[in-house]
Amino acid sequence: MSRAEAKSLHDLDMDELVERLTPGEIERLLDECDPDDPTIPPSMRSNYKCSKQPTGQFNRDKLMEFITEQVTGVTTEGVRAAAEQHSLKGSQHS
Repeated sequence: MSRAEAKSLHDLDMDELVERLTPGEIERLLDECDPDDPTIPPSMRSNYKCSKQPTGQFNRDKLMEFITEQVTGVTTEGVRAAAEQHSLKGSQHS
């Protein structure tokens, strides 16, 4: 960069400088930024980049069912059926 270019860039404000950056240059700047800088949004403080596409809307109930199935090996329907049988047995002994 020549001295004249450097001087003209010095006279520009920050917004104008950012507008002149290519997407690749912006990406490199973000990779080099301080992760503890509170002025940078948390989502931009990490170098981790995920290329996976979103899988859809978040559904807490479905997530809880999945986690329960993974931990217990029993489906939610199985838990409901066992609970119904237990309540039926309890009502027979009353």
